[in-house]
Amino acid sequence: MSSPTGESLLMGPDTRDENTPPLLYRIVLTGGPCGGKTTALSEIAERLRSCGFQVFLIPENSTIFSNAGAGFPVHGTKAHQMCWETSRIRCQMAMEDSFCRIARSSKQATVIVCDRGTVDAAAYMSEERWEELLLMESWTENFLRDSRYDLVVHMVSTAIGATEFYTKSNNTARRETVAEAAELDLRIRQVWGGHPNVVVIDNSTNFNGKIVRVVAQISNHLGLLSPTPTGSWQRYLVSRGAVDAAKATAASAGVSGAKLRITDFIVKYTFLAGSNAQENQCIRMRVHGDSSTYSLARKFLRPSPASSETDAPPSPIPTPAHTESSTTSSSSLHATTGEYVIVERPITVKEYNSLLRQADQSMRPFTRLRRAFVWGDKYYELDENTRKPGGTPDNELVLQVEVSNKSEKVPLPFWIAPHVIKDITDDPNFSLYHMASHNANSH
Repeated sequence: MSSPTGESLLMGPDTRDENTPPLLYRIVLTGGPCGGKTTALSEIAERLRSCGFQVFLIPENSTIFSNAGAGFPVHGTKAHQMCWETSRIRCQMAMEDSFCRIARSSKQATVIVCDRGTVDAAAYMSEERWEELLLMESWTENFLRDSRYDLVVHMVSTAIGATEFYTKSNNTARRETVAEAAELDLRIRQVWGGHPNVVVIDNSTNFNGKIVRVVAQISNHLGLLSPTPTGSWQRYLVSRGAVDAAKATAASAGVSGAKLRITDFIVKYTFLAGSNAQENQCIRMRVHGDSSTYSLARKFLRPSPASSETDAPPSPIPTPAHTESSTTSSSSLHATTGEYVIVERPITVKEYNSLLRQADQSMRPFTRLRRAFVWGDKYYELDENTRKPGGTPDNELVLQVEVSNKSEKVPLPFWIAPHVIKDITDDPNFSLYHMASHNANSH
């Protein structure tokens, strides 16, 4: 599998002819209600962009229709409902096809991730009506399903195996009970069952692990280095010499004769009013080249099932994701109270600009230059603060590496190990919130 920059991430130089069309992958993220799709989208985009892919995220069309005031006509006639379903599917295909054309014209390797696909509609109607719809439009399931997508990732609803976290509060269009959501999840799995590449992500781990398993499956499909199963990170304070060492290594032979490829991003964090070290909300702008993406993250204490009085935390953001690279650890478990988790979802530039008006005026926006790279079988991020946070000299940076569990000690690259100052994995003074707070106080 070739990397988007013309070099294989693991296997050496790319031998494709220059006239070969750029790589284009189409992936569907589906599953029952409250499965974590929205959070997964943000993590998928983060990982793939760090590997050099151009990533397009296609939102769920049903939500677009509903937000526009044209939601499903529950009390409409059969003709009205059939018109709605065919119109939604046609709209989705038009969006997907348009994004594919844009991707091909850009001549960049691209991954298009769809929040649900065309045949999800079959799970919401009887088999007889679905067959009637296909006949009416002269469609086949192969046309709508097998030939349109390269990979289908099914995220099982929390209604199956994690009912304590099932909620309708984070999606106004969600109306299913736990039992109905579980039944719908099974129907969705069935309608996608004929696709040649379907993976099912269940609730056998916590949400952080679930999201990382999604990213791992997609990474495996693309032939990229997969994230670790748990999404844990080790963090180190390193000297500026690590940057020079990385640049020097990138210019020479690396693992298996392949050069180290470093991808640079600018990440700007703005904490919102009401935030504190334990629970906070932060908007993020991530800039790579001439393109920007935006997200909203919230850190909060999620009660353990035994002590929770509600089905899920009162959060406008769906399910938690591994975002240790953005903020403090999301895996600190408290036996009696629950665990601190971080949930993140992509937002539009309009939403971002609107949320900027809610910024905590006591804190300055916090900006980092992030250098992401793969070395051996590990994924690293080297973060440089562009504003000096209190107590941290300008010549010190933060190195993060994914590990399979918190007790794992990863041998760092030989060229960066001499520049490590200390392990800061569990040091609260290097949490994003703490550093942003001291950034404000130092000016």
